[in-house]
Amino acid sequence: MKIAFNAPFDQEPVRILVCTDAAREGLNLQARCNDLIHVDLPWNPSRLEQRNGRIDRKLQPSKAVTCSYFFYAQREEDRVLDALVRKTETIRKELGASGEVLRQTIEKRLSRDGIRREDALRLSAEIENQDSRKVSTAEQELGDEQEKRLTRLKEEQDRLQRLLEQARKRVGVDGADIRQVVEIALKDDQASLSPGHFSIPEAVALDPQHPAFVKDRSWATLFDELRPGRPARPSERERWRHKTPVRGLVFEPPHVKEGEPEPQDVVQLHLEHRLVKRLISRFSSQGFRSNIGRVTAIIGPGAQPRVVLVGRLSLFGPGARRLHEEIIPITAAWRDVRRDETPLSPFAEAGETTTIAQLDEALRAGRTPIQSVIERLERTVELDIRDLRPYLEARAEDSEKTALSELAENGRREAEAMADVLRRQIQKVREAMREKKAPDQFAFDFSTEEQRQQSEKEMRQFEADRRSWDEKLVRLQSDLDHEPQKVKEGYEVKARQLEPLGIVYLWPATN
Repeated sequence: MKIAFNAPFDQEPVRILVCTDAAREGLNLQARCNDLIHVDLPWNPSRLEQRNGRIDRKLQPSKAVTCSYFFYAQREEDRVLDALVRKTETIRKELGASGEVLRQTIEKRLSRDGIRREDALRLSAEIENQDSRKVSTAEQELGDEQEKRLTRLKEEQDRLQRLLEQARKRVGVDGADIRQVVEIALKDDQASLSPGHFSIPEAVALDPQHPAFVKDRSWATLFDELRPGRPARPSERERWRHKTPVRGLVFEPPHVKEGEPEPQDVVQLHLEHRLVKRLISRFSSQGFRSNIGRVTAIIGPGAQPRVVLVGRLSLFGPGARRLHEEIIPITAAWRDVRRDETPLSPFAEAGETTTIAQLDEALRAGRTPIQSVIERLERTVELDIRDLRPYLEARAEDSEKTALSELAENGRREAEAMADVLRRQIQKVREAMREKKAPDQFAFDFSTEEQRQQSEKEMRQFEADRRSWDEKLVRLQSDLDHEPQKVKEGYEVKARQLEPLGIVYLWPATN
């Protein structure tokens, strides 16, 4: 139903979706819907915000979102709920959220006593007036002035943007690179990406009925992720696969014009997408090796022959869990004269940066030198590896020291975070034990038999709760004593592996 509700208007007839309160979270309905009507109103302001958040959220194409509710003037209870909604909206505008300001006073009051008709006017006045002081206090706690909050948000946004750029430079992979690797991997199976007819012009199609995918049933679950609305029951999936086509593939976030809905017929492929990881795995599935497995010569943009020795450093923790993996390049100017007297030596930082940039450009062009050049390079491969491998090992040792420090810090930070969570849970259990008082079993009881049975039932429930709390305290304390240390130990490096992956020669086009 959610998929049909979010589908383009020319594909599905669904225009109205009726939900219970169970739909207040976990549904994203902003693609096609910008009107929400509350048939009933929750007493918890946070629940009200969660309901509105089904359509009032990021990527909502409409500039105006309407959230309405019914108010019956002749019903006293509705005056309280109307005051609650209006107060929630006022706080949302002033503070950005309604969360904790009304929760303690209003939710507790309504949940405990409900809305009594004789108290409706007084209760609505309390909501309107008494909590205004708490709003002012909350404003001061959240930053006193809106301008200061906006300044902090702008600074945080700039910081996150810088981190994003740093991560992008460090990873060094964009959508075009991912597409190229995917196309190379598909070529091994005589499969390819083809033009498609999707809402995003640059989207391409991949045929799940290609013989390479049909003969291996494990591909079916990967293509399921490219289809919308996977059934929960396995027995229904085969029919669903035949009925539901796979969506188009894009390798960059799709460009959507302002006011247009988010495209529902495309999927962005990235490095962590299971389909991409499956295709890339064939390039790294040969296992460990101590000798060079790949030698490549390619025409580069520079005027000087260059060589790049590529190695991979892997660090493993308990149970062979991979903790760190890093590609290490060693670059140098290549020559084949006077090698016995003066071996190759690596570039400094500037020369290495230039070489890596040239390698990146050369790989995109994919031009191979003539046969005589390849034969000339083949004669020095073993000598080049011998000259550069000591530098690869030295660079790996430096990288390993840095990685060990970062891993230890990660272990310490996660262990402290776990310990903090466990302490808070222990504190909450103890608070609940203090608040829950045992029924007074020593008082004279002149109540009816039904009331005495109810009292005995409450006592049994209290004793059961007490035993449960005691058991939970013992369990949490045991976790606090042992689990944080296990987290730290999980970041301890138990094994390392440095393997040379290959050597690449950049040959000038003019030579």
